[in-house]
Amino acid sequence: MFVKCDWCGKEFDRFPSEIHYKRNFCSVRCNNKWQRKNALRGESSPLWSRKKVSCGYCEREFWKEKGRIKRARLNFCSRKCVGMWMSKHQRGENNPMYGRTHSLETKRKMSKTWFKAGNIPYNRIQFNEDVFWDLTQESAYLLGLIASDGHVGDKEFRISLCDRELVEKVRNSLFPEHHISEVQSNYPNHRNQHMLIVGSKRVVRRLLELKIKSQIPLIPDDLFSHYVRGFFDGDGSICVYRGALIVNFYGNKEFLGKLESELRKRHGFKRRTVVKGKGEGWRIGYGGSLLPLKLCKWMYTDARIYLERKHKVFINYFAGWSNNRRWKPWIENEISLLKERYPCTNTRELSRRLGRTYASVRARASLLNVKKEVRL
Repeated sequence: MFVKCDWCGKEFDRFPSEIHYKRNFCSVRCNNKWQRKNALRGESSPLWSRKKVSCGYCEREFWKEKGRIKRARLNFCSRKCVGMWMSKHQRGENNPMYGRTHSLETKRKMSKTWFKAGNIPYNRIQFNEDVFWDLTQESAYLLGLIASDGHVGDKEFRISLCDRELVEKVRNSLFPEHHISEVQSNYPNHRNQHMLIVGSKRVVRRLLELKIKSQIPLIPDDLFSHYVRGFFDGDGSICVYRGALIVNFYGNKEFLGKLESELRKRHGFKRRTVVKGKGEGWRIGYGGSLLPLKLCKWMYTDARIYLERKHKVFINYFAGWSNNRRWKPWIENEISLLKERYPCTNTRELSRRLGRTYASVRARASLLNVKKEVRL
């Protein structure tokens, strides 16, 4: 629909819903020119009718529009005076919010809103910020988890996992007041991620000092197993393949090389080679008859936090699940019979007599340094 501009007289097209019954302008420029000439000047301006009032705190006189005077109970000349008056007259029981508290759900919603706006109240939630200075089993485990499946930002660090029960264990032991958020996956065959965000500049500085994503931090020997278990729960795998237990660690080549070196030098595990995995990843594999069991038993000794599904694979295998008799405990009578009969008896016959597999008997004989007799 064509209308005529009230300033320049030009005809222009406009939707019927946008046509004003008083004035229509073809551009902002024409509107401004008309305003300067015909309206909002002198007494026609709504700001013309102002009145002198006194400040409710400092009693200084200032000009204020009459419309705003009617709506306000008190008049203040500045925000500073408003704050000073409130701190004096609205304290304790005189404060409208006295005795009222927000629910936990409301606090979480408020925290989520502040986070989206970029104004995170990082230190509003109280927790032990010395968590990575005074190391415990839980904090050493968390260091390994951050190294594998964590992210360290400028003001916060976060861990994101598919297993909510593990994130809840970490939250309950170290950050009980923090909230776990769920991130929907964009792929139909992928599970949702559960994220724990902890904001503290002091903690982040400590993590950056440790170079947690590129180096192995200095951890005491009695806590190093918990650090390795945390890394394993984040970027590790455990499975039973052809009756044997296999443990893998995944990551970049440099970091895995340092991890293998620490396991070998500090705790006596056999040398392993970092091999190329699928895509751009690298891995370390611990297989064989006794090595993966020794590693898992070392990692899970006195453990309070661990991923249940990986721990269950180890426990079922160790207990002889799926008719696997290989790792039931050796008793003294069996060991004495092995030492006596192994040098001169057929190994398969001895394994049937002991009720164990052929490989189990050979592995135990190797550990006991029992050898076959040489027949001439």
